[in-house]
Amino acid sequence: VDAEKGFFLNGKPFKLNGLCRHQDQRPYGVALDGDMQRRDFRMMKEMGCNFVRLAHYPQSEAFLEQCDREGMLVWEEVPVVNFVPDDSLFANNAELQLREMIRQHYNHPSIIFWGYMNEILLRTKHPSDGSRQPITRTVELAQRLERTLHVEDPSRLSAMAMHGSDDYNKYGLTDIPQVLGWNLYQGWY
Repeated sequence: VDAEKGFFLNGKPFKLNGLCRHQDQRPYGVALDGDMQRRDFRMMKEMGCNFVRLAHYPQSEAFLEQCDREGMLVWEEVPVVNFVPDDSLFANNAELQLREMIRQHYNHPSIIFWGYMNEILLRTKHPSDGSRQPITRTVELAQRLERTLHVEDPSRLSAMAMHGSDDYNKYGLTDIPQVLGWNLYQGWY
């Protein structure tokens, strides 16, 4: 990945066309069988997708196997979304989930990015006393997860999804992962 030239696959420029997928469906919730997973995959291919971000949690083995078979590139992530609570158990659990996701799905060649935070400042409350405690713990957790990710898998890139706020730049979160994704919601969200 090059900030100016974009994404490269096997040394050649490759445009990523994709979407963000949640695997839940009415009335099944997340309990989709393999056929439902493959149906979603086929719909994505018919739309012209060659890339999918699996949000905001590891998803079905059946879906990942289909991505491997048909060359759909994947960004997989753990469910660290909207804010980081002031709780060491949360940080420990986030790291454990990242380790487990990487260890469970390491052998899927379709996975190109491991993600560990999504819109992490969306609901972060800035203290009225001017302290930076919520921001500090968020940045510290991002740094911790970045280190963990590269210990577990030094061959793949780290990624973080953000929303339309300059705070990610302001607090240095954009300097931590290797790939940045910006969620855009113009006109519908």
